[in-house]
Amino acid sequence: MQLRQSIFIIPLLLMSFCVQAATVTWNSTSQTVDKNTSFSLNIIGIDFPSGVDGGGVNVSFDPSVVNVISVNIDTGVWNFGGNGISTGTINNAEGTVSGISVNAWPAVNTGNFVVATINFQVVGNTGASSSLILTEYNLNPWASNGSRINPAFVNGSIDITPLQDFDADGIEDSLDNCPDIANVSQTDTDSDGMGDACDADDDNDGLTDTQEASLGTNPLLADSDGDGVNDNLDAFPLNAAESADSDGDGVGDNADAFPNDATESVDSDSDGVGDNADNCPTTSNASQIDTDGDGMGDACDADDDNDGLSDITEGSQGTNPLLADTDGDGVNDGIDAFPTDPTQTTPVTDTDGDGVGDATDAFPNDATESVDSDSDGVGDNADNCTTIANASQTDTDSDGMGDACDNDDDNDSLTDTEEAALGTDPLLADTDGDGLADNIDAFPLNPDETNDVDGDGIGNNIDNCPVIANNAQTDTDNDGTGDACDDDDDNDGLTDTAEIALGTNPLIADSDSDGVNDGSDAFPLNALETTDSDGDGIGNNVDVFPDDASETSDTDGDGVGDNADAFPTNVAASVDADSDGKPDQWNSNCNTTCQKNSGLVLDSTDSGSSGSIHPALLVILAILSVYRRRLNY
Repeated sequence: MQLRQSIFIIPLLLMSFCVQAATVTWNSTSQTVDKNTSFSLNIIGIDFPSGVDGGGVNVSFDPSVVNVISVNIDTGVWNFGGNGISTGTINNAEGTVSGISVNAWPAVNTGNFVVATINFQVVGNTGASSSLILTEYNLNPWASNGSRINPAFVNGSIDITPLQDFDADGIEDSLDNCPDIANVSQTDTDSDGMGDACDADDDNDGLTDTQEASLGTNPLLADSDGDGVNDNLDAFPLNAAESADSDGDGVGDNADAFPNDATESVDSDSDGVGDNADNCPTTSNASQIDTDGDGMGDACDADDDNDGLSDITEGSQGTNPLLADTDGDGVNDGIDAFPTDPTQTTPVTDTDGDGVGDATDAFPNDATESVDSDSDGVGDNADNCTTIANASQTDTDSDGMGDACDNDDDNDSLTDTEEAALGTDPLLADTDGDGLADNIDAFPLNPDETNDVDGDGIGNNIDNCPVIANNAQTDTDNDGTGDACDDDDDNDGLTDTAEIALGTNPLIADSDSDGVNDGSDAFPLNALETTDSDGDGIGNNVDVFPDDASETSDTDGDGVGDNADAFPTNVAASVDADSDGKPDQWNSNCNTTCQKNSGLVLDSTDSGSSGSIHPALLVILAILSVYRRRLNY
């Protein structure tokens, strides 16, 4: 029974019970909560009379839907300490909180108050519900000013709201960064709060993913080429060397010789005039002078005045290369038989009408040709070697340059001079016909070899050490692996390193020439020994006991090794158990004369030949004696 009840038990028995309109209930009798959340509800008192002493309440709930985490009581209101206040006993297995008790002294002078705060954890699934039942704790009934109160208890309930997940990806819509499109990973590359699955611009670079797909840029990288300019602002989003195209001509400003002129981007001759407008794009001529107005500047026009005579020819004959009619007689120099004599106006015949008079036209009947610089009968326009006579026009590698002036006739990247020095055929790209061009063939004259990885002059196919240079190809053991890369040059079963450590010759299989290879010879440097059966370091040939690792010699020849022989230099005896210098017995092959000549005296306490009892027998007799005494006892 609570302490408060102990104080007020007599008044309670004497006073009549008073029925009040008081109610104990929840601050919210119907609560809707989300799955996997926690929430709190207050148990409250309503319409109680003034001067409430206290009371108690029990709570019941469905433990498969909710569990109680804790119960809190405001001790500032309910201040009766000790047993007067209790947060009760929580039993989530059964779904109860028993014995929540509150008491106050002095009494609570208000009709409405909070009894306790219950902290819940939702454990049930979506759509589940639980009643929250309140009953009076009988051991601490409600009272006011010493009088019993019978408040009404109003139950509550909770319902777990269904999870709103429109796209069925297991993520609630309010938390889903793409509520209409399933995206379990919730990937949001640009961290703009909109998942990639529904973000038209995943990297937030101002280009939609669709546009990036067509451009070939990375829709997940704002700056695909990593040049520091986002793709939407980068005129060349896939070229790290370019980002701007000021004139919009498709050529980046960094490479555009004229970044502000859409009609120009290249100035091959660096004369300040773009190639598109330059009348000599490969010959510098900033002035762009074009005497004959043929669209070709004088700097690169072989006939500046377009009179049919080259400037060189005009220079040699004394006419003006900048005047089509030097003598001003109305006949252009090219067809004027007397171009420097204005009194002579006889025109030159031009049979093929190519603008070059027959007198100077090497091919007067061929309008496509007029010059034959090398006099080989082939016009310069068609001649594959214009300055070297080659009437046959042979072009072995069909590169447009005749053999006569081509320094690499077979186009194998070796000059004809280099091929002559090598002995290869300058007219065959693969002289030895092994499928590998001479310039990359280490052995261009050997069809069986193409590579020499170690550069020792021996082709890989026959090199016994293809990755280690060994021009001599020494192979001591003839095993097909050269000594340079063979770790056992003499094939004796010992590596060269091991032989160096042992002191044996790594190039001789039998260093001591005893007929046994070093790898099998226990003594590879001793021609007198090959075997050590007992592994004692002494060869069998000198080891008197070749099968006994504890013995190697028998100085007195009595058949007992020196290590075990108490008298290693005396054939008469070998045993002295008590190490007193006297033999325990004579060796079996030592006769009386041997015994006398031995200089030894038999140990009387040990020797069987002296007639005394053998020590072992004495021990046995002693044991029997003790045993008999125990039986008698």
